[in-house]
Amino acid sequence: MEKIILLILIIVNIPIYKYLFKKFFNNMSGFYECFISSDNPAWLSIRNGDYLNEWFSQMKLFAFGGCCVVIVGIEYFITTNVVDKFF
Repeated sequence: MEKIILLILIIVNIPIYKYLFKKFFNNMSGFYECFISSDNPAWLSIRNGDYLNEWFSQMKLFAFGGCCVVIVGIEYFITTNVVDKFF
């Protein structure tokens, strides 16, 4: 039962994910930039002088993923507690 609720929450939250995506990255090229910068090693970023920009890009990527996970987690916690009380 819990897996079904979790799957439903993930699917229902797709519009929220899209909204957060636009707020964090503006478009797909912003997402690709963050994704590519997360692949570069730190020493290479320091050598090129892009360390702070790449660090900020990585934090945007991880913050987006974290927000999506936290939203589903909170909704799952609320949903399972409500379902347990009524059923």
